[in-house]
Amino acid sequence: MDTTKLYIMNISRLNRSLVNFNTACKLSRMLSAHRMPSEQLHELRLVRLRRMLSYAFDHFEFYRSGMKSAGVDPRKITSLDDLKKLPVLDRRAYKELTASALKSFPDHFQDCFQDATSGSTGQPVQIYRSWDDRAYMLAKFMRVLVRNGYRPWHKMFWVASPVHIRGQDTLLQSLGIMKRHVASFADPARVLVEKIITLKPQVIYANKSHLVQMAMHICRNRINIPRPMICASVGEILDPVSLSLLQQAFGSDSLIDCYGSLELSNVAWRRISREDFFRVHHDSDILEVVGENGFTASKGTALITDLHIRSIPLIRYRLGDQMEVEYRDNLPSIKKIIGRTDDLLHFRDGTSCAGPMIEVVMEDIPGILQYRVIQESYDLVRVIIAAGEGVDLNEIKQRVLQGFKTYVSSDIKYLVEFTDNIPPDPNGKLRMLISRIAP
Repeated sequence: MDTTKLYIMNISRLNRSLVNFNTACKLSRMLSAHRMPSEQLHELRLVRLRRMLSYAFDHFEFYRSGMKSAGVDPRKITSLDDLKKLPVLDRRAYKELTASALKSFPDHFQDCFQDATSGSTGQPVQIYRSWDDRAYMLAKFMRVLVRNGYRPWHKMFWVASPVHIRGQDTLLQSLGIMKRHVASFADPARVLVEKIITLKPQVIYANKSHLVQMAMHICRNRINIPRPMICASVGEILDPVSLSLLQQAFGSDSLIDCYGSLELSNVAWRRISREDFFRVHHDSDILEVVGENGFTASKGTALITDLHIRSIPLIRYRLGDQMEVEYRDNLPSIKKIIGRTDDLLHFRDGTSCAGPMIEVVMEDIPGILQYRVIQESYDLVRVIIAAGEGVDLNEIKQRVLQGFKTYVSSDIKYLVEFTDNIPPDPNGKLRMLISRIAP
């Protein structure tokens, strides 16, 4: 075997065996970063950006050509504003970048961590990470838990995709340290709730859709579960209707809303009972929000630059989310995550309606536990609702119809349908707004 290839494989295996140790080391550095004075944090971000851009320039033709075209010398940047000169990386370009990297550096991906996004936007993305990058991504999420009271000896219950349930415990986990008790989201809500009652975990984390499924079972059957210290909702935007249900089932003080993606891990979070904004991990991510003209805005599309991942860097990566931010000391705090840019109702005149306007209608109607809005055509929208027990379904129907005609459009026919439960899609998520019309 080639000496270089053998060296790469041995380093990868070493990092894989030490992933928990590396996670702990990276986590320690991350926890110290949030206490930095703002001036020191700004300097740290600039140093890390310069280092990341230099690495991307040296190793990836995609970024090298982009920087040359923009007239950016990564080793000479003096301001984060230089980042704005670079092109945006969308999912399609990221997939092409990944394919190119696999072809150019096959040895580097021989023994790497692999995963794939859920494809909720219709564009599933294959993820390749070195084990050092994997440790970093784990540390990003663990930081959220630790800052909210989690300690290594606490019990953690994770509801995961079946493909994410891997192998046996590490040595530390076998000793009860950072132990994760994993269940498949394919299990019925009844089974998942029974596991919570038996395990009594301090931490529960799952996609919002699966937390909602468990919460509906808890509320409908009037089950008192051991209240967790932390209930972390991940993977999907936590809308007001779901939030109310989760607070009732798991406790209002435990809920943490986590924002991120499989490609980036956690980017921001908020403790719902204490904060009305998301805390961004500024030491590890640069968040930009740009308007339709591509310039910095308080409301627009989110672009994220990760300052550590080197397997395949993410520079000005467009996840497809719209958000509102406010700037404090030139750093953005997320006021509201509006949703995917492709989650819109489309009208004949070329205008559209996004999820928040529909939330205005639904959150004001008591008794709604779940809903899904499907636009079948320009003239027909179906509203599917799972309601609580003992509510007046006809009253809900009339209020929904009136709300949509008032806040969405009075020129569309609406069909309101009731069901006992709206299960998550096969990818584990539940898109609340689906349009069959291509924009």
